[in-house]
Order: sequence, then structure tokens, then C-alpha cells
Amino acid sequence: MIQIEEIEIVEFRGFRHLKRSLGRRSFGIAGPNGTGKSGIVDAIEFALTGNITRLGGAGTAELSVKAHAPHVDASKKPETALVRLQVYAPALKKSFIIERSVKNPGAAVLKPSSAETRALLAQLETHPEFALSRREIIKYILVPAGKRSQYVQELLRLDQLEKLRVSLQRVANDAKRDHGRAEVEDRRTKSDFFHHLGIATPNKTDLLASVNARRAVLKLDPVADLAPENTLKVGINPDAEHEASQPFSKLGAKNDLASFLKRLAVSQEITITGAKSDAVAALAQLTDDPALLRGVKQRALVERGLELVEGDACPLCDGPWEMALLATHLQEKIAKADAASTALKQLALAIDSLAAHLRAMALDAGKVAEWCEKASPPIDATSLRSHAKALDGDRDTLDKVVRDPAAIAHALQALGRLGASPAVELLQPADRLAAYIETLSDPSKAQEAKEFLIVAQEK
Repeated sequence: MIQIEEIEIVEFRGFRHLKRSLGRRSFGIAGPNGTGKSGIVDAIEFALTGNITRLGGAGTAELSVKAHAPHVDASKKPETALVRLQVYAPALKKSFIIERSVKNPGAAVLKPSSAETRALLAQLETHPEFALSRREIIKYILVPAGKRSQYVQELLRLDQLEKLRVSLQRVANDAKRDHGRAEVEDRRTKSDFFHHLGIATPNKTDLLASVNARRAVLKLDPVADLAPENTLKVGINPDAEHEASQPFSKLGAKNDLASFLKRLAVSQEITITGAKSDAVAALAQLTDDPALLRGVKQRALVERGLELVEGDACPLCDGPWEMALLATHLQEKIAKADAASTALKQLALAIDSLAAHLRAMALDAGKVAEWCEKASPPIDATSLRSHAKALDGDRDTLDKVVRDPAAIAHALQALGRLGASPAVELLQPADRLAAYIETLSDPSKAQEAKEFLIVAQEK
């Protein structure tokens, strides 16, 4: 990538001043201990990356480049400590100078500075593995042949790829789960919309017919298409819209109450009871098989641990370790957790539909509570509000158990509550709201058409 033509070291590490011409040739440094061999390697690494590997990592305590890179006699004057390299870049077919000061190690001075030389230096800064200390070289020589490839991966920072893969896999799994829930929520929203329109088999023709029938009552032009720029309530004056959005709408309250009661009934249907049975069975499989549960817990711990592995020290005790060997060991543990992975996938599959159902129930309960509070006089909706809050809590618990086996007991309790017969205190405000709706006079056809179009647009 580059060849060094000349190196100059000033007040850096053990050197007051050193200048040598290397003529783009390979060179070796020899000498007794303490004569500065490693200091020259440090200087080259510093000039190219702004860092010195030997001053970081396990066992370096409070060492830093700014405090410990200058010569001991210049420790208070980091601006005087610098390294200057004259290098030749074969790919660019040109020479240029790289100069870096300890006072500002993050900013190298290039002469001449061009887009090509800046890009080349940026590439060098991301590859500090070219500078190896004696300790690293000796470790490479002494490591058993069968483990040498692992050590090379560590030297080249390839071990970070596995950590990245694990993190990306977790993101992909979360995204897949969120996508599934979004699809369920989308279907629920569409069902709510078409229920409002009174359409059993949704299609564009029937939707436009239902909307335009109400627009005809109001003597408004029909909506020709469902393009995003077209609104179902176009032509309704703001005052009429404000009137339709007043505290209570008989049509809106009636539809939301019907949706809430239907949602309660759905909890008893096979789609929900079947998913509940699958979830209970998956959790029972974990609780009944200590080895499997231990595998699930270990898998969660190992995946989390891989994200925390950095450098050559334990994130808990700071004890030294061989990172490449540790990463390989952790990957072997994850690979052996196939049974745990299968159990978690089965659990997640059952939980997703149940979590979406609980969210829809909480939303419907909240809507009915709002209508109760808008009634005159207001209807006490405390039980509905509490029910919606409890449903959200159970949904959070079910979401959590897929990632944290410690939530199994709470998840089983949440599943036990799902599908239970509604409590009397929950149905009372719904019954009182239904009775209140019946006391209201039916709106005129024009008013009903306005409400219909406004609510349809909102949905």
C-alpha cells in the first residue's frame, strides 16, 4: 500500500531526534533490550493511525498516547512530540509526507494534501494490525498450529465479524417479529375500517359504492378513485366536520362498542385458544425440561456476552483472556443450543398473534372508555381503563418472555388470564353505554352521511 522513504522522530517515546532514509526498502531493527526498537514501530503506527496499540488494551491501566507517547523530557510539551514519514504510494505513483503531532493525534498533516492521499490515509487508519509488538509476534509463534488461524483472525480484527453477525441476527429476528406484528395490526385496522363501511368482502368497487352513496345524500361529487390525494370527506365544509366531531357520535360509539364486544368473543375462538395452547405448551416444555431451559438461558447469556467482548480483558473482572479462543468457545455453545433455538422459535410464533390480539383488545377497550366518558352524564369507565392497562401489561410480559426466560412464570399467568370470561364490572360500563346510545335520537340522513365519511377518513 505504501513504502517508507524517510522517517523522522522528534521527542517521541525514547527518541529526542532520529532521522533515517529508508529508500522504500524493507528494513530490520536489531539491538539489546531498551534501545528503542519497539519505539520505531510505535512511531510508524502513530504516524499512520494516530494511535499506539501497546498503550491500550488489557494491562495498560491509565496509559494514553497524549500522556505517555512524548519523550520523558517533553512530557509537558506534547506539541513538540511528532513523527514525520515521507512515503511512496505505488497505486498513486507519487510521494507525500504524513506528519502527526501528539498534541493532536487525530489530525494528520499531509503534504501535499489531495483527495487521493486523504483517502489512502483513511484506509491505513482502519488497519492497525500491521504494527505488531514482540509480545504478539511471540504469541503467534508459540500458538499451536491448529489454533494459529484463530489468532490470525484476531490480529486482522476478523473476530469482530462474528460479534457483528450475532448483533445483526438479533436485529433481523426483532425486525421479523415486528414485521409480523405490523401485518397483524394492519389486518386489524383494515377489518375495523371495512366493518365501519359495512362491507363483508372488501374490494375497491364496494368501498367506492359505500362512500359515494353517502356523498350522494350530501349532494357531493362522487370519489372516482382511492388515490392518496383523494379524501373520502372532500367537499364537507369545516363547520360540518366540527359538528360531526362533537363530544358524542351515535354512529361512532355504536361501531366502537360492537368492535369491542366482538373482540371479547374472539378471545374464545379457535385462532386465539389454539395459539394460547401452543404458547403454554412451549413454556411447559421449558419448565419441564431443566436441561432445555438451561440451554435457553445460556444461549441468551452467550449472545449478550458476545456483544460485550472487547479487547483482551473480561468486561466483568478485567482478567486477561485469548479473545479469539473465547469467541470460538462461545460460538460452539450457541451452535449446540439448537434445541433451545427451536423452542424459542415455536414460542415466538405463538406469542406474536397473541400479543397483537391483546393490543387490539386494549385499543378497543380504550375507545369504549372514551365514549363512556363523553356520555351525558358520563359513565364510569374505570374498569375499562384498568382492563386496557392490564392487557398492555400482559402483552409486554409475553413480548419479554421470548427474550428473557426469567419471565416464564409471569407469562404463564398472563396466558391464564387470556380468554377468561369477562368480569361483570367490565361489562357493566359497556351495557350502560349501549343503553345510553339507544336513548339518543337517530341523526338525519345528512348528518349520518357526514359522520360516516369523516369517521371513514379517520379510520
